[in-house]
Amino acid sequence: MTVSRRRATVIKVPDATPGLVCVDGVEHAYTMTGVWKSATAPVPNLVVDAVLDESGHVIEIIAVDPEQLARERLRDVPRRAKRAIYALMNRLTVALINRGP
Repeated sequence: MTVSRRRATVIKVPDATPGLVCVDGVEHAYTMTGVWKSATAPVPNLVVDAVLDESGHVIEIIAVDPEQLARERLRDVPRRAKRAIYALMNRLTVALINRGP
């Protein structure tokens, strides 16, 4: 069986109806029994790792440690800053070219 582990976000906590997690923009239903593997309860907007089977069904959900998430986001800061600088330089270049002599 082929499975994939993907970063996801809890959208809805299960109650009388299944919960929902968003994986790559697609909502997947889940139940607590047998699927939720974390000691902490699910809450909306919680970042999780979702394991999907080859059919795309959620077979396991594990809450991501907040410290791990912070480290990952911190690693992305230089890349995002570089993109922002390039975008600013591009806008300035276009503005100077359009201004003319």
